[in-house]
Amino acid sequence: MVPAQTTLTLDVKGQAGQWAPRSPGEVRGQVMNALTPYFHVYDVTLTTGTDTVFDTGFGFWNWTYAAVVTLQTREPYATVDDVASIVAHAFYNAAGTVPVVTTRDVGPQQGIDVDLSPSWMSVGALLALGAVAVAAVIYLPKPS
Repeated sequence: MVPAQTTLTLDVKGQAGQWAPRSPGEVRGQVMNALTPYFHVYDVTLTTGTDTVFDTGFGFWNWTYAAVVTLQTREPYATVDDVASIVAHAFYNAAGTVPVVTTRDVGPQQGIDVDLSPSWMSVGALLALGAVAVAAVIYLPKPS
């Protein structure tokens, strides 16, 4: 579960398609416009690859890019992959091809119920472990 108000940083790698000439600024702007109704978008940093081909008559055609998207959810989502698929769709609409999206970081607002820890790790287990540690400090003999 990804609760509302969770901050996520996602890495996006893709290629602008040949069917629609777009500049990096246009892709970034379209992505931000597409994500804003669903998320608080803090930043979209887009870097083009060294293989960018420019045709003076038509603009940018076929180029690779890497992007870093930092956003905060407004609504809860079932998994981080749900958020990543919305980001991928925004880049697909803007650049013309489906990118690869990976989650780099999930912010501190997430809470303990986010499914990122091992399944044995629960609130009860953490509380029990903490109680044992406190008891050990209080009751175990101190070195002389």
